[in-house]
Amino acid sequence: MVALPLENKSSPARWLKIAKLAEVLGIQLSDGLRSIVESRTRETIVIGGWRAGKSTVLAFTMFAEMFLDYVLQGRPGLFWLVGPDYAQTNEEFRYVSEWGRKLGLLEEISAPLEGSRMLKLRGGVVLETKSGQHSERLGSVAPECIGVCEAGQVSDEVRTMIIGRAAEKRARILYAGTLEDDEGHQQWAWYQELALVWLGGAECNQTGARHDCSMEHSAFSLPTWENTAVFPDGEGDAEIDRLRQVFDPYTFARRIAAIPTGVQFAVYP
Repeated sequence: MVALPLENKSSPARWLKIAKLAEVLGIQLSDGLRSIVESRTRETIVIGGWRAGKSTVLAFTMFAEMFLDYVLQGRPGLFWLVGPDYAQTNEEFRYVSEWGRKLGLLEEISAPLEGSRMLKLRGGVVLETKSGQHSERLGSVAPECIGVCEAGQVSDEVRTMIIGRAAEKRARILYAGTLEDDEGHQQWAWYQELALVWLGGAECNQTGARHDCSMEHSAFSLPTWENTAVFPDGEGDAEIDRLRQVFDPYTFARRIAAIPTGVQFAVYP
């Protein structure tokens, strides 16, 4: 991945705190994951391959901000996890609740089998889950940071609502998800379109690297083989080689290599 400019990433002192937090929580931060966690841009897209660890990186990036900027500073704050439905926020919510409990920070939790979940960390730091199926409910109290789970299945209408709610407190927005088959779902197309622009268009087909270096947005490609806990030999892992043979190039590029590519079946007039 391309290195972030200094003003767009965590300071060395902050990074040492993040690295220590990851060590305490038992999280291994590869170079690829570090680049994502270091990013400080207002909007960040993480395109993840299947089993790449995108839920972990989204949850940890949010938890690090909750812990360093709010819990340790004695500041209350509101954080959201938004998904296509409530169920698709559960994994990230579970990670945050487990880490909060491990550090002795968890003061309150409500986790029903269905519907919205909520937890509170020490000092009044609150995490709530939201559903894209109820976009009208996103118009409540403005949050400090918003994590969008399975963003490739979230509609452009929901993204518009999220951006509107982020404006009041200049909240960061972190999108993470796999590239879905959006040919039949035009409302999902925004995710690939933004990824192509922020990754640098056709350039990302060769590099898979971050391209745009503005303070406003950044994008990252997190391929399946980045998860070396599951694929210990990385891109050269035998299972990755098998998937390369099983899937057609279009499916492998999107679902495994995390590369936004064109339509699968082009239609010509």
